[in-house]
Amino acid sequence: MKIIVILIITLIITSVNAAQQNPSNVLYGLFSDSDETHVYYGLLDLNTSQFDIFSSLNINDVGNPKNLKYSVVPLTYDPNNDLVYMAAPDNNRKTILSVINATTGNLLSTFKTISNTIISLQYDIFQKQFFAHIETNFENGTLIGEIDTNNGNIKEI
Repeated sequence: MKIIVILIITLIITSVNAAQQNPSNVLYGLFSDSDETHVYYGLLDLNTSQFDIFSSLNINDVGNPKNLKYSVVPLTYDPNNDLVYMAAPDNNRKTILSVINATTGNLLSTFKTISNTIISLQYDIFQKQFFAHIETNFENGTLIGEIDTNNGNIKEI
C-alpha cells in the first residue's frame, strides 16, 4: 500500500496570519506524497479542497519526513520573521534543521548541528526564542534546549 502522507502538521499560526490577510479559508503547510525525492510547501484551500504548491524542497536538502522515528514532523512557525522551522532526518538518519520562508516556501538555510533526534520544535513569540525537544544518548532521556537561530547549535539546557 502506498503511503500518501499529507503533512498538515501545518502552521496554525500561519493560517491565522493568512486568514487575516486573505479572507478565504486556507491552510499553509508541508505536504508529501508518493514522490520519494521532494516535500512540497504550499496551501490547501479549504473551500475548494485544492492544493496550491509554492515550492518543492529536495529531501536531500531538508531531510525526509518518511524517515522520522515519530509520526509527527517537528515543525514550528516564527511569526516575527515569517519563518518555518522543520526537522527531519536525512537518508543517513542525521537530523537536518531547515529554515523556510513561510510566504514563498523557499529554503533559506539548513543546519546539521544536532546529532540526536528532534521530537518537537517550539517558537516562543514573546521572548523570541526557539526551542527543541531532543532525545539524549541516555535511555528514555530527553532534553529541551534553546536553539541558536544563527548556527543551529543548542544554546542552553
